[in-house]
Amino acid sequence: MPDTTYSKIQGFMPFPNRVHLGESPSLYLTNTIKTFAESLIGIFVPIYILMLKNLPIIVQNHFTNGLIWVLAFYFIRSFAVILTIGFETNLIFGKINFKGSILGSNIILALSLLLMSFMDLSFAYFIPAAIASGIAAITYWLPFHIFFVRKTSSTGHYGKNFGTRFLLDKLASAAGPILGGLFITLFGFNSLFTVGVVLILVSAFPIMIGIHEHKHGKHNAHHIFKNFFHNHKYRNDTIALISVAADGILYGIFWPILLFTVIFTYAKLGLITSISVGLSAFAALSVGKLIDKRGTKTIHKIGVTINALLYLPRVFVINPIALYAIDITDKMNGTLFAVPFNALFYKHAKDHHNASDFVIYREIIVHSTVCFIMLTSMLLIAILPNWKYIFILIAIVSPFSYFINIKNKK
Repeated sequence: MPDTTYSKIQGFMPFPNRVHLGESPSLYLTNTIKTFAESLIGIFVPIYILMLKNLPIIVQNHFTNGLIWVLAFYFIRSFAVILTIGFETNLIFGKINFKGSILGSNIILALSLLLMSFMDLSFAYFIPAAIASGIAAITYWLPFHIFFVRKTSSTGHYGKNFGTRFLLDKLASAAGPILGGLFITLFGFNSLFTVGVVLILVSAFPIMIGIHEHKHGKHNAHHIFKNFFHNHKYRNDTIALISVAADGILYGIFWPILLFTVIFTYAKLGLITSISVGLSAFAALSVGKLIDKRGTKTIHKIGVTINALLYLPRVFVINPIALYAIDITDKMNGTLFAVPFNALFYKHAKDHHNASDFVIYREIIVHSTVCFIMLTSMLLIAILPNWKYIFILIAIVSPFSYFINIKNKK
């Protein structure tokens, strides 16, 4: 799942101006390194929290209690974003600027990983780790999305541009889980967290060196949310963002846990994830180019339909081979689901009067949705006879992402 405006860079230039890697490659490289670092750890974080021995007891069933605390972690993470986004927006646009924000984000994310590594020693690190993770998310994705809109939009080929990024992200994500699983098996979680910290800190350098910033205007997050949310013009974008946020967070939590409950080893979990992601990687660029030529609607409609249908068998299937087949099919379909959506998102951001406002609005909607869906899921987990029924909820919510293709009627 998770999974998101421009500034006065002249006052923040910790690296020489004469060093220039090219702006689009710098964006791709930073995000690829960071994606690899996060893919080493990301799929295992819900399992790590689930397996902690020192979680306070909310319900008597040990597994259900762990699930509730996993959901609580991601609720706290997004709630921290909602509480601080006004302050952080002012800070990013008015003080530290975008490159400073991305560097600071990576430092905070590294701190979050260190705090996570201590969570097995004391529950006291749980809330600070979640808060730091949330702050790191907003201070990275807010400037990154705006950089991406502005630095890769000269040709208008949003499908190709996001397809390239999606390809690189997929390749990085394919290498991470198998290596992460082996690290955990051989050396434990703490060693994996240490490697992740180093890579995340390194990932900021391409953007710091290769991107040129311009001055940024001031932005009021509260007014942006109010103006967009109540504007009929953005209703379908809002519905689509809510759908994608709910799908992404629930999938990112419950699918790794389901796989782990069946195969029971970190190495095998990492291996199947790496194979699935690797097989899907090279389709991304082709899908992106096809979108630029043919549009998004048909491709996205196919991807959305398959994505929703694939959630239903997860409720009942317990055979490892069947789960592997679902995972591979799902990852292959991910290009049809994610590339059209994100290509349209970046296009809509660029088409609006102020792309920065649109990206800020996106972040508010995404994290508000995560907060709501985590609270709802906690309640459902506590009362459902089978926690896997959550996949039915995702199947219902997921198709609404197609609304990003639908123009609002006047």
